[in-house]
Amino acid sequence: MVQKRRYDVLTEIGKNKPNAVIYDIHILSGRFDDVVKAFVRTQSISEDVVNMPLAVVDPSADAVFIAFYENTAFNAGQILKCFDDMESARFWIKNRMR
Repeated sequence: MVQKRRYDVLTEIGKNKPNAVIYDIHILSGRFDDVVKAFVRTQSISEDVVNMPLAVVDPSADAVFIAFYENTAFNAGQILKCFDDMESARFWIKNRMR
């Protein structure tokens, strides 16, 4: 399910070319399932997404994994940050857009 959602989101980004994206994944099961899959996701990101601020909303208790995912995305050239709540994600996106 995660791969299908990822594909759907990347397809919409490619079509609509937004300036930024907030992606709320807190209801998806298996969203942050393992380190290898997370690494592959960040390395195989579309050119449409690389320079776009992407806020991921996921109130996960796994702070170590979230930090790994953010660092891996950064190393791949992405502007990505994870948040526990939508309000914080919106604030971050608004500040990135200035």
